[in-house]
Amino acid sequence: MKTNLDFSGLSEPVAKKLASYLEGLIKLLGENLKSVVVYGSAVAGDFDPKRSNINLLVVVERLELSLLHDIQPYISRWARKGMIAPLFLTCEHMNTSSDVFPIEFLDMSDFHKVVLGDDPFAKLDISRENLRLECEEKIKGSLISLRQSYLEIADRRAPMMNLVASSITGMVSVFRGLVRLAGKSAPAKRMDVVDAAAGLYGFDKRSFHKALEIKHLAPRMTRQEMDSFYSSYLSEIEKIAIQIDKMGKKARKEPVKEAQKPKVMEKAKKTKPKPVSKKKK
Repeated sequence: MKTNLDFSGLSEPVAKKLASYLEGLIKLLGENLKSVVVYGSAVAGDFDPKRSNINLLVVVERLELSLLHDIQPYISRWARKGMIAPLFLTCEHMNTSSDVFPIEFLDMSDFHKVVLGDDPFAKLDISRENLRLECEEKIKGSLISLRQSYLEIADRRAPMMNLVASSITGMVSVFRGLVRLAGKSAPAKRMDVVDAAAGLYGFDKRSFHKALEIKHLAPRMTRQEMDSFYSSYLSEIEKIAIQIDKMGKKARKEPVKEAQKPKVMEKAKKTKPKPVSKKKK
């Protein structure tokens, strides 16, 4: 395949780092390589060189363990320079997984730049109900995790801050999905996504603004302040989870009825045949 890399639209620091990184990776993958795509903050416009990662999707024809073994030293060496491992997917995986990863694929599709090869999102087809289901699964999973983790680390400031910072990233992805479910285009920046979803679904956005502040600024908070915030945060997440569940009520199928057991036929009662009377001649 042609190896002309297209970095147009990317910032100079991102393009420079990618040019050096991809030079070696392309040689290692050879003809097996089909596409290289940059996605996320490096494309969306809120990339922070000190905090943000350069997210890469690498699409290949085959993805055996032997390939991972061959490229592992190269990926590991660059990881020590701050370049996280790309997301490797096969063409087949891309074509058959949009039903189970609608949020992730839509996020990548909305904010991506094809650096090499064909656009793997050109024929993306996402079901509305699959998107709603993943929104519900993610937000309810986050709620469970936040409650369980609180029991273990509530008395430790740094782990609690990290927990909130990690959770709000997932929540923003859910909010993007909710905005799309309402038939709107999802904004690029996280704060704008929160505001858009809050405007459409009527939840209190202040807890999520605070969570973003914790993620980016790590403000000093007492245990009492953290508990007060955390209570509001969980409460709003639970309200949204209930709302998403209600959105799917009409689309759900009736529960499968228990199959009726076949009736056991009663044995016919044996009756003695009546003797046939002989007619007199």
